[in-house]
Amino acid sequence: MDTPGLFGETVTETKHFSCDLVKESKSHVAFLQTLHLNGISIEKPTFETFRRYSELWLPLVNNHHQFISSSNNLEGDKQELPAGIIPPGDIAWLWHCHRLAPYRYAKYVKETFTPSSSVKASGDDFFVLDPKYPFVLQLEDNTTNATFDKSKHGDAARYTVRLWEELYPNEPFFVAQNQENSNNQDHKVDDEVKVGVEESQSKLLSGFDVIESCERQKAFLWQVSQTNFNDDEFLAQGVENYYKFVSLMKKGEDKPRFLVPTYQIDLMWHTHILHSIQMYHADCRNIISSILEHDDSLTDRSEGGVLDSNFHATKNLWYNVYNTEYRVAGGMYRGEPPKDFFHGEWVFQQVVEQSQYHLKQDILPEGVTFAHLIGNVGASSVGTEFNESKLSWKSIDSADAFLPANPKSTTRGVNANEFKQDYVFGNGVKGVGYYHLHTRESYDIILARIQAKQKKLNSDASCAICCIFLIVCAPCGLAMLQNKKEEIAYYADLTKLINLRKNAAGPSIEIPVPAEVVGRVKHYDSRNNRMRRNHNKNHDSSTNNYYTDGGYFMYGAGCGYSGVYTDMGGGGVGGEEEGGGGGGGCGAAACGGGYNGDG
Repeated sequence: MDTPGLFGETVTETKHFSCDLVKESKSHVAFLQTLHLNGISIEKPTFETFRRYSELWLPLVNNHHQFISSSNNLEGDKQELPAGIIPPGDIAWLWHCHRLAPYRYAKYVKETFTPSSSVKASGDDFFVLDPKYPFVLQLEDNTTNATFDKSKHGDAARYTVRLWEELYPNEPFFVAQNQENSNNQDHKVDDEVKVGVEESQSKLLSGFDVIESCERQKAFLWQVSQTNFNDDEFLAQGVENYYKFVSLMKKGEDKPRFLVPTYQIDLMWHTHILHSIQMYHADCRNIISSILEHDDSLTDRSEGGVLDSNFHATKNLWYNVYNTEYRVAGGMYRGEPPKDFFHGEWVFQQVVEQSQYHLKQDILPEGVTFAHLIGNVGASSVGTEFNESKLSWKSIDSADAFLPANPKSTTRGVNANEFKQDYVFGNGVKGVGYYHLHTRESYDIILARIQAKQKKLNSDASCAICCIFLIVCAPCGLAMLQNKKEEIAYYADLTKLINLRKNAAGPSIEIPVPAEVVGRVKHYDSRNNRMRRNHNKNHDSSTNNYYTDGGYFMYGAGCGYSGVYTDMGGGGVGGEEEGGGGGGGCGAAACGGGYNGDG
């Protein structure tokens, strides 16, 4: 069946999908090899590359789409359509990784750009900026560019450079790789200097960290470079298995929290998304009447962890539904890349030899640690049904994201900033006031308080050690030291939880927290809650504490977790000088503190 594509071309649909995934997956791997060979995907992207991508390239893509739409709507003689646009290598890599989170990419596009007139006319509110050439990039010297065919892509490449120069006359289109690598060293210093909210927010696009996604994806080429990935029959089997994988999403309550693919499936999944998110969206709706989000943020392969347990649950579900083994020879996890992989020349060796590296040769420490998993487990991507509300952080500039503090009360015993449901009180990017827990900024305040508490605990632990050396006080000192050690460990765990929540895709999306961490946090919270109730039988201390239950941070605001109190002293972690208590979701309260005007 033929259907019209975004750029007016004819799209031939295969049995299940709107593109030929066997053919496109080969182009996909060639794209990754070209990036790797030229050192682009090996080094961590710089903030300058991120700026070029987010502030220059995406607006240019939107400009191009608007031009196509207006040209298609012209009556009579139409302008000749441009051949498409092809990004330079550094930008191509970020665009690639950003699109691998299809609905978070679409969310950013929708929030940032205005849909073209043709999109508005279609009545479809799903607006995304897809490339015409998803697996093509251009280099200043295309000699080492396996994706580029001058006869096919020359016009598009020249048009792209011309459009860039018209829009950005003072910005170079190509950035020399040696310059980029030297900039990496500069940015390492910049990274150390940048602290707090400014650094963490500067590389997020609608809450998604594109640079970290690039770091996670740079080893994907290693996983799909096994010999079988050169075989058409193996790739065709991958397409069928991918279809079965997507179909498992229809199993409702019988399916695990996340579906974990094999690498044979994952290559097809990546290729399907990257070829066209618009068509991926339509295909998923046709197959499962739902939306399938791709998430590559689970990288912990420890046994019993979220990735491991969900892989085994996926494997069991697969066998129960299809009565076949999920494991595919040559399509599973092959260990971590060897050191030689992180040199561009590895691609030449791979192509010439047409065989995989010996897995026991020069493996990084991670590879040794997970050697027993080689050939037995799947990818680090997971699939889950897309729920836009779970992926939506509030902008700090939205109406109810921040409520300024009231001036300190002049009446003794009266708190002018009492608790507010689902807010945390503190001094943040907007000044002193209440920050909604559906904003990332609220978690910066909680983290700052915990850091203040940790500093005090370390000081108390030092005092306990001093007491031990005084013979008379030794028993008291030992008991005090043990308690402080437990508290220090607790707040270290809590910091991990809060950072995971802050960096998650949304305020309510479930995040991967090791069971032992949640267990320790809940145990400590429960014990302290009992002690607090006994100590405060005649005193309501709810306005002096805030909810930090592990369940809250794991499952997020609005999840139904009520939480338990954690005593942070005074008006929250750090006491009165921090300006008040904290806040939790799902019935949790944020406490106000006395605001004296200086935060």
